[in-house]
Amino acid sequence: MLFSTPSATRFFKEAVREYLQVEPHQLSFNKGFLAGEALSDQERERIERTWGITARNFYGLADVAADIAAECGEAPGLHFCAQGVLVAEIIDPETQEVLALPLKEEVKRKWLGGNAKRILKLNKMEKRADLAWL
Repeated sequence: MLFSTPSATRFFKEAVREYLQVEPHQLSFNKGFLAGEALSDQERERIERTWGITARNFYGLADVAADIAAECGEAPGLHFCAQGVLVAEIIDPETQEVLALPLKEEVKRKWLGGNAKRILKLNKMEKRADLAWL
C-alpha cells in the first residue's frame, strides 16, 4: 500500500528505479492513498499507471482528525468522514443561511459550475468546518 502526496510519487518512482532497480508497478502495491495536495484526474491516471495501483484521495489535518474526508471505491469524490468530530455546513454566500445537505442541483449549477472542487475549510476558533467549493 502506498501512502503519499501526489507530487512525492514522482520522487518515489525515481528512488525505486535507482535504488531497487525495478519499476514501481513491480512492487505489487494494489492501493494508494494520496493526501496533502489536490489530485487531478490526469495526476491520478499517471500515478495509477506508474504504480499499478488504484489511487484514492483523502483529506485530514494532523491536529484535528486524520481522516476528515476520503474517497470510496467508486471515486472520484470525497465523503465527509468526521461526523462527531467536526460539523460541516455549507453557507449561502448571499444570505449567510446554512444550507441543508445534499445540495440541490440548481444550487450546484448556480454557484459551482462544472469545474468546482470540493474543499473543507476549518475554523478552529469557532470549532466548525465549512464544506465549500472552489
